[in-house]
Amino acid sequence: MLRYLRSWLTARIFRHPRNLDDLNGKLVIAGISFEESAGEASEQFQVHGRVSRVSPTEGVILRKADGSGEFVLPPFPLSNYRRAVAGDYHLQDSGKIVTDPDFTTSWTFAMPESMRDEVRQQGVRGGFENVSGEP
Repeated sequence: MLRYLRSWLTARIFRHPRNLDDLNGKLVIAGISFEESAGEASEQFQVHGRVSRVSPTEGVILRKADGSGEFVLPPFPLSNYRRAVAGDYHLQDSGKIVTDPDFTTSWTFAMPESMRDEVRQQGVRGGFENVSGEP
């Protein structure tokens, strides 16, 4: 009970990482959606892993928990990364259970079907710019 209460308070007080380095080595669950031109989500999936490195231009690089390589997430805005409350998280698409992740995040990408396979496997690769105004 105390572990849960401490985790809940930490998640409420420090909701987001203060800088990219706060994500290094952390366990992250990411929800990814692809959006159709009409603004509706056409597909969703989840990926999880430990952050192996971060860069404002290369992104947040996860070492996928299933051992199948790396997955790249956008580095900004940092407010997309939320501290997770301790507990079990059930991944809907795979049925896996992730216990006590450090952060959760979700992203929606509007892109043609022809580009989606690469994103499903590796995430969104490089070329990020800090357009959010965050340090």
